[in-house]
Amino acid sequence: MKVHLSQIPPEGLHVEGTDSNAILDLKEPEIRPVGDIEYSLDVGLSDGGLFATGVVGVDLELVCVSCLEKFRFPVRVRDFACQVELTGSETVDLTEPIREDILLALPPHPH
Repeated sequence: MKVHLSQIPPEGLHVEGTDSNAILDLKEPEIRPVGDIEYSLDVGLSDGGLFATGVVGVDLELVCVSCLEKFRFPVRVRDFACQVELTGSETVDLTEPIREDILLALPPHPH
């Protein structure tokens, strides 16, 4: 997800939408995204950086470690927050922080 800096007013900006689940780059056959990544973020500028807070998530199909049955598992990071230093570019890419927070929210032993 890319944010154009020129579109952010001084009071900040609220953005909602979806992004391709391909950014998750999942290699495990037991974890399969069944929808796009959804986001609802408040973004703003402060002291040479861009901050973003809000909710990100995706629905996944996981395999239970006990019975080996597949089940749907919604991953929602309700307290997503990141600060990205501005480098002079016109856009800031939030893909990596979003990906990282979703992967960290995955259950280690799905049941």
